[in-house]
Amino acid sequence: MAKKHLLNILNLKRKQKKYINLFLDIAPESKKSMGKNQAEIQKIIIDQMKERHFTKLRSKIAIEIIAYSSKKNPPRIERFVKNLLDLMHKTEILENVDDADFLPFEEDRDIKYLSVRYIFLPGRSHTFIHIRPFSSFISDLHFIDREIEEDETEKDDFFSIQERYDDLLKNKSNYTKLLSEKAYESMLDLATLDMQKSLSSSMAISPFIIRLIYPKKGTKPASIKDTYKEWADSLINFPIRMKLPEIPTKRNTSKAYIEDAKCQLTSYLNDRPIFEELKAPAIATVFYSPPVGEKGFYVDVDNIMLKYVCPIFNDIFIPPLTMLNLHMKKKDKYSAAIPKSLNGSATGYVIIELPKKYSKLQKGFLSVGFEVVDFDKEGLIQSIDKKIESYMESCEYPYCSDF
Repeated sequence: MAKKHLLNILNLKRKQKKYINLFLDIAPESKKSMGKNQAEIQKIIIDQMKERHFTKLRSKIAIEIIAYSSKKNPPRIERFVKNLLDLMHKTEILENVDDADFLPFEEDRDIKYLSVRYIFLPGRSHTFIHIRPFSSFISDLHFIDREIEEDETEKDDFFSIQERYDDLLKNKSNYTKLLSEKAYESMLDLATLDMQKSLSSSMAISPFIIRLIYPKKGTKPASIKDTYKEWADSLINFPIRMKLPEIPTKRNTSKAYIEDAKCQLTSYLNDRPIFEELKAPAIATVFYSPPVGEKGFYVDVDNIMLKYVCPIFNDIFIPPLTMLNLHMKKKDKYSAAIPKSLNGSATGYVIIELPKKYSKLQKGFLSVGFEVVDFDKEGLIQSIDKKIESYMESCEYPYCSDF
């Protein structure tokens, strides 16, 4: 048993040599504002790469960005992330061309998984960036599933939540007589929030579905992999998700595509009135199947979110920045950190590119969902790191005193 854990730790440490973790002590800025400081910000990134002996990743990658902001007028998350990603790979503004090898990655097209999030808190703004080889990101998920016994978290009892929600709707007069109109509205808001969180959790891009989409290589028979793909297909095409067929493959078709997508999402919302008014912040969750064989035009994942998904999602769903808009009405220091200019926009997104075997449509597709999230929801890469670090510590002390 000890030998097995030693080998696991050796393998984990070998992979971790290629992991990049960056900390930027900057406030989120618009492209115009960041443009004035982009050389300085890029130099901070390069200096950290050098100091920590990180090397450029020349492979497909997974990225997680968590921006803590107290700025009054930050840009929308998709704009900030686009500007930041450009600084991590573009060479045009390098002060020293020899530093090109210390930019974290080669190009936007290398990003297969991108998770980003705003967290609004008082204090100094800062941003954490975690970059992993995509193959290591996937293998870490499989390792945790195989080797680490996770605590079983209590899942929402959807039927109990729905029963409570239906009871409030059916018995409004009884509740208002017993309590008051205002108390009833508060109870209904909370019940609606519970419904939204429970339903939207099925649209999350979870470790389980990522493992189905990207099964562990070399360990499963082809028949099992086909079964996994069928399960993944059913989750990607889950009825509560919004499937937008095709990706614009010509440069002048974006406007028409956006209008058509808005019509589809409006229809979706009309059919599901429970989401008509979101009661808490939301992040968009997207499965992206790129167009097949389109050599002249390719939209990478950050531009998919910038140009299409986030603007459409925000226009139709108008998500709040705080639960039940509570902090929009108060004047404490936490409320002061909420940028009212961003109310009505997603606080983050997660997008993952699907393998080619999912590209049934020649022009690709987007499967769009969203998740109504808690304030303290951590990123997936953050969660992976914590679990693996805990595993390594628990193994090293009993087995690896001379390691």
